[in-house]
Amino acid sequence: MKKFRISLVISYLFLGVIVKGQPFFELSGGLNYNSLSDNPELGFFEELSAENGIYFSVVINYSINERFGLVGGVQFVQKNYKLHRRPPFQSVFKEVENDFLQTPIALEVRLLQLEKIIISFQAGFFASYWIQSYTEGTIPNAFNSTNSLTENGEVIQNFSVSSYKEKGFDQGSDNRLEIGTLLGLDLIYAIHSKYSMVLAFTYNYAFTSLSKSLDYSNRTLVSSIGVRYSLTKGKGHE
Repeated sequence: MKKFRISLVISYLFLGVIVKGQPFFELSGGLNYNSLSDNPELGFFEELSAENGIYFSVVINYSINERFGLVGGVQFVQKNYKLHRRPPFQSVFKEVENDFLQTPIALEVRLLQLEKIIISFQAGFFASYWIQSYTEGTIPNAFNSTNSLTENGEVIQNFSVSSYKEKGFDQGSDNRLEIGTLLGLDLIYAIHSKYSMVLAFTYNYAFTSLSKSLDYSNRTLVSSIGVRYSLTKGKGHE
């Protein structure tokens, strides 16, 4: 009987939050800048750099009260990088485009609220599934080379490069599931009683490695702009 009463109290509290809360639908898009936590198996002349990618998001932002809210939804995130080589091998490179489908769950805290402007902070976790990978680059062509002589009589062998494109995964070495944490900062501006513009900056820090044998993971900074719409009749920016 005691457990039943406790469950009943919790249910009433939960229903009270739902009734008093306010749901928003948010659609946004933008660019992200991705890097890796470590440089996997890099040679002496190799460097790894971050690359830009695109970002789309569809989320529900549920405002519990004037201070706190919950965020959840679906996001498409490209987490790209480039492997290039320093001179004299600068013509050899590899560009990798990785597409992820991501689900965030976060707590939103309003830091500042004015008549038309809200600044809020988000903290939470995400789970991503690596849905596709594209690789494009060049490799030295040993069968197409030329020799030249320097003034000192030294022989220099010059290789041409061949382009290649690949699509897919290495099932034996790639991890398709990614888990991590996120931190975000949102600037919300009310343009109508039901609509608001949202400018957001989010940092995604993955705990899991992209490889089953090597330890390196994604670090992704996302900047986006979008529209937030109140799903509650007669309510909007509050």
